[in-house]
Amino acid sequence: PVPCRALFLRQQPADQAHALKIWQQLREVGHREETLLIASLLHDVGRSKARLAPWQRAAMVLGPLFWPRRFAGLAAKSGPGWRYAFWVQAHHPAIGAEMAAEAGCPADVVAMIRRHHDAHLPEDHLAGLLRCLQAVDDAN
Repeated sequence: PVPCRALFLRQQPADQAHALKIWQQLREVGHREETLLIASLLHDVGRSKARLAPWQRAAMVLGPLFWPRRFAGLAAKSGPGWRYAFWVQAHHPAIGAEMAAEAGCPADVVAMIRRHHDAHLPEDHLAGLLRCLQAVDDAN
């Protein structure tokens, strides 16, 4: 859908490339569900609220692995300055879902964006699709 396309284009090139890789891998294994494919392209759109410097991207990958408590502290506040990007990263599922809802994306896509990092998924009509998205996202 057109509103979803505009959101995809707001993402940084690295996030677009990541999303396209996930979309392609889902298609390669036979997924054709529109909700899943759109969500795969937009699951990280909330990150577009903060432009990341290369050092911040590196810190977001390494921080949770080596300094989980310290990294969590960096992401705890949404104030101005360099810490804002860490807060956005920590909250990007909710931010992205809000952006998708405001843009008029389908409700199931919005729900998948919001829940794409949830460890415990209730058994509903989206659970299987979310597990597919999470598996491919985690592998990338």
